[in-house]
Amino acid sequence: MIDDKQIKSHEGNLKKLLAIVFLICVFLLSLIKIEDTDTWTHLSLGKLVFNLKALPEKEPFNFPGLDRPFHDPEWFFDVVFYIAYMFFNLYGVILLKATIITTAFYVLLKDSLIPHKNYISSIIVLILILFMVRHRFVERPDIVLMLFLSFTIFSLNAFIYENKKYIYLLPLIQILWANMHPSIVVMPIPFIAVLSGGILQGLIRKRYGQFFPDTPSNGQLKTIAVILLISVITSLLNPYFTYQFVFPFKLANVDWWRDEIMELQSPTWKNFKSPYLLTAALIISFLINIRNFSIIRLFLVAPFVYLSFSAIRFIFLLGLVGGPLIVKNIGSLTLQGKTKKLTEFFLIFLVILLTTLTLLDFEPFYLPDKIFGFGINYDFSPEGALQYLDKKNITGRIFNTFEWGGYITWRDFPRRSAYVDGRGNLSYNLLNKLDLARARADVLDELHKKYSFEVAILNYPKTQDFFSTVAAANVDAALSSRDWALVYWDDLSLVYLKRGGKFKGVIEQDEYRYVKPANGPYAIRVHDKEYLSGLISDLNRNIKETGSSTGYAFLGFLYNERGLYNEAVELFSRVKDSPHGGNLFNAYQGLAFAYGKLGDYDKAVKYYKKALKINEEAPALYNIGIIYLQMGDEKKGAEYFERALELNKNLLSIYPKLISIYQKFNEQDKLEKITKMYEAAKIQNAGVEHFQKGLKAWLEQKYEIAIEEYKKSIEENSSNPAPYSNLGFIYFDIGFADKAYGYQKKALDIDPGFANAHYGLALVYTKWRDREGAKKHWEEYLRIEPKGYYSRKAKEELDKL
Repeated sequence: MIDDKQIKSHEGNLKKLLAIVFLICVFLLSLIKIEDTDTWTHLSLGKLVFNLKALPEKEPFNFPGLDRPFHDPEWFFDVVFYIAYMFFNLYGVILLKATIITTAFYVLLKDSLIPHKNYISSIIVLILILFMVRHRFVERPDIVLMLFLSFTIFSLNAFIYENKKYIYLLPLIQILWANMHPSIVVMPIPFIAVLSGGILQGLIRKRYGQFFPDTPSNGQLKTIAVILLISVITSLLNPYFTYQFVFPFKLANVDWWRDEIMELQSPTWKNFKSPYLLTAALIISFLINIRNFSIIRLFLVAPFVYLSFSAIRFIFLLGLVGGPLIVKNIGSLTLQGKTKKLTEFFLIFLVILLTTLTLLDFEPFYLPDKIFGFGINYDFSPEGALQYLDKKNITGRIFNTFEWGGYITWRDFPRRSAYVDGRGNLSYNLLNKLDLARARADVLDELHKKYSFEVAILNYPKTQDFFSTVAAANVDAALSSRDWALVYWDDLSLVYLKRGGKFKGVIEQDEYRYVKPANGPYAIRVHDKEYLSGLISDLNRNIKETGSSTGYAFLGFLYNERGLYNEAVELFSRVKDSPHGGNLFNAYQGLAFAYGKLGDYDKAVKYYKKALKINEEAPALYNIGIIYLQMGDEKKGAEYFERALELNKNLLSIYPKLISIYQKFNEQDKLEKITKMYEAAKIQNAGVEHFQKGLKAWLEQKYEIAIEEYKKSIEENSSNPAPYSNLGFIYFDIGFADKAYGYQKKALDIDPGFANAHYGLALVYTKWRDREGAKKHWEEYLRIEPKGYYSRKAKEELDKL
C-alpha cells in the first residue's frame, strides 16, 4: 500500500521536475547569438571604465561630442559584462545573459506560486510570458531590470503572505540596480502599490467588512515603508545621484528619440498584439477573482499597462508584472487527482516541444533575429563594410547609421571612430542632422567641413518604399551627389567615400557608377546600351564580391525588364531575405512576374501569395488579379483588384478592368461606385509625373527645372496643393518671399489642412518678422504633423518666438 506521505512525495517530485524542465528551456531559449547593436556600446564602455578604474570626464568615442561630459548611467552593468568577456570571450557574455534571464524566470515562478502553489497555472502562464518577452533577451541592462523588478515584487509578496525576510535584501539590490540602469525609477512602484493599496484595503475592511486576503498588517506596512525609504537612500549611491531617477523622463521628453527610435514608438495592434492580449487576460483574471479582488494587484499592474502602451520597449515589463498576477487571480482554480498528474506530464512534454520547435525555427514560435547558439549574428552589424575598409586600409572618422556606432567602436577604436552610437550622446542639433544629411547635400557638407570625415557607412533607408513602382527622387540624394562615391554595398550596408580626399585611388578603382541600391530595384530602368552595360557590370561585380541577395534581386528585375524570364527565375531563386527587408518580397514578385510571362500561372499565383504574406501592398494585389484574369477567373481577379484599391485608390490601371468585370456580371451598384472613383482618381493622378520630376530636380538644386515641372503639374491638375506648396518653398529658397507666400496661400485655398503649406507660410512670416503670423502657422503645422524632423524644427521656431 502506498501511503499519503509517499503520494505527496511523488507529487512533489513531479512538480520539481516540471519547474526544472521549464527553467532549462528558458536557459536554452536565452542562448542567442548577439544581434542587438547596443551590446557593443556596453562592452566598449565596460572596457573603458575597467581599464581606467574610473569614469572619464569627457566623451571618448563619438567625434562630434568629444567636448561633452561622459555619460554612462549603466556603467556597472557594462563592467560586469566586459569582465565576462575578458574571461570567456563572447561565450561568457552570452552565458551571463542566459543565467540572468533564467534567474529572473526562477523568481517569477516563485512569485507565481504565492499563495496557491499552483504549478500548472504558473507554468502555463509563464510559458506564454516567456514567448511574449523573448524579443528583449539581449545583452542590455533590460535583463537586470527583469531580475531586480521581479525580485522586488516577489520579496514583498513573500513578506506579506509568508512573512519571509527577502525584503531585507532590497536596499542592497537597489544599489546594484541604480548603478546598472536608470530603470531604477520604477523601483518604488511595487512599494507604493503595496502601501497605498494595503492602507485602502484596510480602511475598506474596517468600514465595510470586505475581506482582502493580501492586506498587510500594520506592522508589515511599517516595515515596508522603512525598507522603501532605505532603498531610495541606497539607490542614490551612484555616480549620478538623483539624475538616475530624472534621466528616463528627460529622455522621454526629447522629440528626436520618440520620433526616430523604433522601440520608443507606441505599439499598435498590427505590429505588437501582446500588450492588448495581456491586458485583456489581466482584466478577465480580475473578473474571475472578483470575490477576492485585490486593490494592491490593481495598483501594481496599472502603471505597467500604461508603460506597455506608451512604447514598444516597455511591453516586456507588463509580461513580467502581469504574468504572476494572472496566476494569483486564477490560482484557486486547481485540478485534482489523475487529471492533475496527467496535466503536469503534458506540460513537461509541451514545454520541451515548444522549446524544440523554437530552436528549430518553426513558426510561429521562433523570432527571425534570435539565432540559437554562441557568437555574432552579423545580420545586424556592418561587418562586411568594415572588412572592406580593412582591405583598403581606410581608417579615420566615419559618418554612420545611429545603431552601428557601438560596433564600430568595439571593433576598431581608436583607428576608426564613429559619429554616433546607441547612447545618442550628441547635441539635439547634431542628432537632428543625422538623417537629414542623407537627403540634403548642404547639411552633409556642413557636417563634413566641421568634422572632416571622408567615409560614410549607412544602412538602407528605413523610410524608403522599396516596393513602389514609381521611381522617385534619390533616397540618398546627398550621398549620391557628385561629391560622394559609392564604393561598397551588400545586403546590410552602403559605403560612400568623399571625392577629392585621400581615398581618391580607392574611388577610381571601386566606384559603382550606375547602380544606386538605396533607391531599390524599381528605380532600375533600361536606358541606352552604355548605361545597360554599366549597370549589368556593377551588379555582377557586386554579386561576385559580396554574394549579395540584393544584387541578385536587382539583376533579376533587370532581366525581367529585358524579357529574359528564364534567366530572371534563376537569379531570383538565389535570393535570401536581408536585414533591411524587401529582398525576399522583391524576389517573390519577380518570380511571379516571370512565371506569369512564361505562362505558368499556378507558380505565378503561388509566388504572388508568398509576397503578399510578407507585405500586402497594392501593386502585388493588382498583379495577382491580372494573373487570375489570364486564368479566366474574373471573379477572383476582381477580389484582388478591390483589395488593391482599398490600399491605393490612385492605381488607374485597375479601374477599366473592374468596370469591364462589373458590366459583364451586371453589378450595377458596384459599377456606379467604381466609375465615380475612377473619375476622381484620374483628376488626382494628373500631373504626377511632372511632380516627381520637379521633386527630383528640387532635391538636386536644379531650381529652374523644378519650377518648370511643378508648373506643368499644376496645368494638368490644378486641384493638387502639393506642387503649389513646393513652388513656394523653392521661391523662398531663392529669395522671393512674396512669390513663396502667394503659392503657399494657393495651396491652403485648395486644402486648408495641407501641413506643408502651413510650414511654408510660417517660414515667410518669420522672415517678415511677423511673430503672430509665424506662431499661428507653426502651431497649425504641429497640430497636423506632430512628429518628424520638420515638426521638431517647428517646435524649435516656436520656442524662439
